[in-house]
Amino acid sequence: MILPLFDGLTELKLLARLIGDEVTDPYTLVFNTITGLAGGDPEKTFRRFLHDGLLEGTAWLPVG
Repeated sequence: MILPLFDGLTELKLLARLIGDEVTDPYTLVFNTITGLAGGDPEKTFRRFLHDGLLEGTAWLPVG
């Protein structure tokens, strides 16, 4: 990840501040989101998500 230039804010940090969230660290926000959706062992789930690039069982259901 590229750090923001000139001590700027990332999109995630800005949105977290706007909604008044106490946690504004982007890594922590993504970690909490992914592990909250999947359950199980948080570290294993997050490593799997980073490796695969997706989270199993979270795809939209086909309309038809």
